[in-house]
Amino acid sequence: GMVTPETIYDCENGRFRVADVTIKDVHASQELSTADILKDSSNIGMTKIGLDLGAKTYWEYLRRLGFGQKLGLPLPGQNTGILRSAGAWTKVDLAAASFGQGFSVTLPQLAQAYLCLINDGIMRPLRLVLRPERDPAPEVRVFKRDVARTVRAILGQVVEGGTGTRARI
Repeated sequence: GMVTPETIYDCENGRFRVADVTIKDVHASQELSTADILKDSSNIGMTKIGLDLGAKTYWEYLRRLGFGQKLGLPLPGQNTGILRSAGAWTKVDLAAASFGQGFSVTLPQLAQAYLCLINDGIMRPLRLVLRPERDPAPEVRVFKRDVARTVRAILGQVVEGGTGTRARI
């Protein structure tokens, strides 16, 4: 609820300082909407959104998506990835995390996060199914339905006309 797809951010013509670090965009832009920030992969736009959101709130969303913890799948070599506590983040750490740097996730964690968006913001634990269960795990709402649908639509624009056109199906 903090931003809408139409919320405008000044992307500083491709260069923005956070503390002693300069954040850069590949394509210099002035003002971009949130939708265009995602579509065009603007590090500066994502940094500004992250700074508005704050480290604690952003970190809590990452945890609710399963980042920084084991998922409980019966797979060998499973690990938690790397997600330091929000209290340890500097302003630069928050900026980097906002555009996907400064923490690491496993492939199953990433799959589970996308599953949450696909399920209209409801978290269903990722699982391997040999036989369908009659009593599935409880669902947990992470995002509002309209937020999940909006993010999915914007992510579709990334491959249709944004920075991910080579991944278009």
